[in-house]
Amino acid sequence: MILNIKNFLFVILIIFFSSCQKNNLYTSTIKFNDSKWERIEKGRVVNFKDIKIKDTEDVYDIKLTFRHTKQINTDNINFVLTITSPSGISKETIQEIELKDRNKEKFLGNDLGDIVETSKIIKQYATMPEKGEYTISIANYSSVYQITGLESITLEINKSNLDYKTDK
Repeated sequence: MILNIKNFLFVILIIFFSSCQKNNLYTSTIKFNDSKWERIEKGRVVNFKDIKIKDTEDVYDIKLTFRHTKQINTDNINFVLTITSPSGISKETIQEIELKDRNKEKFLGNDLGDIVETSKIIKQYATMPEKGEYTISIANYSSVYQITGLESITLEINKSNLDYKTDK
């Protein structure tokens, strides 16, 4: 009897995780050498390439995850987000991700010991009007010359749960 319950739970977990992966279109992580992200020099722009869009009627949620040490030298990360279509049309927005609470005492993300993971959906229900390969670039726009203590940035693009097709 206990074995049957374990098997049942195992099957449920497999179904759950496989269904979560169906909506994932793209995931990529870029790691920083020496845990530093420059604001002015080479390396200030991080590029996520080869984002393949096959259906222009789908809508997407674009999420960033910043992995950083507790010694990071800023309480928030400002950046310029650029989405470039296959035909070369670019759209830019300035974004901000808060790393600490209002009192600047506690980190907002998941505390993993020496590392903190802070995630945020930066574009919800985003449309991609062209089929083909997109590039998403993130340029450091912070007030400090160099962000130190930043380990990596992960970009995830998932099909949104929005339940309608957009008109073109």
